[in-house]
Amino acid sequence: MLPLVYGARFADSTIQFLILLPGVYLISIESVLVQHFTGTGLPRAIPIFWLVTVAVSLTLNFALVPRFGARAAAVTSTVSYALISRSFAVYFCVKTERRLSEIFVLRPHELRDLFARLRFISLRKAKSGSA
Repeated sequence: MLPLVYGARFADSTIQFLILLPGVYLISIESVLVQHFTGTGLPRAIPIFWLVTVAVSLTLNFALVPRFGARAAAVTSTVSYALISRSFAVYFCVKTERRLSEIFVLRPHELRDLFARLRFISLRKAKSGSA
């Protein structure tokens, strides 16, 4: 839709979106893990993870974006999101003795609970709309 609305200069936006999508998934998990560490007392390792990720991101952006443009920016963002997510996930696993699969893969009972909550919310909204 963006190329239709904003013109041909936005024709590559779909590819950039697809490049960013894995990074968005990973950064969303990282955001939850950050809340865990914030709530349990921010360890010194956490700011170090962020500083390393910023350094990698800046280096990649300065090296790749001028030459390859917006796609390179999308790639460097996804790489940065993956790096910070990996750092937090590994650190979380070490500190909590959990497996990576427990963080990244939804289990059947979690999906059932999610759909049950969604169903409850939609029924509640339908009920309140009819009252």
